[in-house]
Amino acid sequence: LRQRIYPPVAKAKEEIPIVGPDAGGQSMGWPAIGRAGDSAIAQLKVLNGDVEVKVATRIPGEPPRCEIWRSLTGPVRDVYCVVGPWADSIQSWAWMTPDEQDPNVHRFQFSIGPRRREEFHVLVNGSRSQALYPSSASGAPGGSLLRGPGENIEDLHWGVAGPQGVMMEVVLNLAEEDRCAMLTCRPLVVAAEAEAIEEGGAAAEVEGAEETAQQS
Repeated sequence: LRQRIYPPVAKAKEEIPIVGPDAGGQSMGWPAIGRAGDSAIAQLKVLNGDVEVKVATRIPGEPPRCEIWRSLTGPVRDVYCVVGPWADSIQSWAWMTPDEQDPNVHRFQFSIGPRRREEFHVLVNGSRSQALYPSSASGAPGGSLLRGPGENIEDLHWGVAGPQGVMMEVVLNLAEEDRCAMLTCRPLVVAAEAEAIEEGGAAAEVEGAEETAQQS
């Protein structure tokens, strides 16, 4: 089994983290910008599990150029991304955000489009050879068995439906033992709306208490 360290995107900028070692990373590499015949030096540094890659190039008549990429620090070392209709011409997927309280949880938010139905699957470290996907076509998040990481040969996707414009949140919980419940997708309750509901309930309780006091 080949183990690679690599960037999760092509032509990675310096803010893109190093991922791996794992079996992904096919055709992924760091850019060395220059002309044919220009010199380039690549340096790999591995210390206590942290990885750093430097690529230095020099074009005659221009100052030296050095780019540095680093692996993520802390318990979260992999990145997860959702492949779906949010793709654009530059990038075919969107990043998931690690939960600040639980490193095993990753989140992604999107809105239901005009078709009122969206489908998606997940990539580990941007590699199509390390996909997370349901066991059946248009599987329901939270109900369909999660498969992977591996190649999604059958091009299977989770499917969600709802009114246009409704915000949804995908939650991937790597610590969940139930592989059906490992990935869920539910309508997103905006914090402001939740606070308004709570405030409304509290106001109703106060009014009820005042009415009771007046009656007594």
